[in-house]
Amino acid sequence: MGVLPDFSKRARAREWMDDPEAPLADVAAALRDLERINGALRVRSALARHLFPRIERLTRAPVRILDVATGAADIPRAIAKWARRHGRQVEIAALDLGWPVLHYARQQIEHYPEIALVRADARRLPFPREAFDFVLATEFLHHLEDEEILPFLRRLAELAREAFLIHDLRRHPVAYYGFRALSHLFFRSRLVRHDGPISILRGFTVRECQQLKAALDLRALSLHRHFPYRFVLIGER
Repeated sequence: MGVLPDFSKRARAREWMDDPEAPLADVAAALRDLERINGALRVRSALARHLFPRIERLTRAPVRILDVATGAADIPRAIAKWARRHGRQVEIAALDLGWPVLHYARQQIEHYPEIALVRADARRLPFPREAFDFVLATEFLHHLEDEEILPFLRRLAELAREAFLIHDLRRHPVAYYGFRALSHLFFRSRLVRHDGPISILRGFTVRECQQLKAALDLRALSLHRHFPYRFVLIGER
């Protein structure tokens, strides 16, 4: 990446967490840190703001949801907790590829029978068309190469009867240098300290998000900015 990263284009460096055979102890430490990050940066709240009203508008039950690259399954757990409080029935497929990730997630969903873990490659989702009401992908899009992004989004649009919701990172110097400055103070995981800056450099500018909107042929596609340097892209059928 060099001393001074080039923020004008997405980085191509790989993240250690992309290795499905990463050691279990390292993955568990990373997932604990990532869950703390999601809480501190209100990632779950950002998705809830857009997802929960859409669930409430549906009259059918159960509401079927796919969470792509689920990690610690903290997003499915947040949805299940909300659904219980509001008397809504949900069935959530929490999908990831690496055995260490799924091993950690299995421990976290022990008391959530409405969540089922699925081992599969997010690039080759093994489901029929319109298998779910909603499809979510939180901080996964930046793991894809440029040529993989549009096919992935079109596949989500095929799977979702109602909408897909993408939550990911905006590429910006403030986000990059802020993470570099704070990571050793707040994060224990060597994977997170290594991957965090790369994730940001693999993120997207607002202009690139607008270009994705223009390239997708959907009835309704909206882009929402969220603090700090995050965005939610929503495609509706």
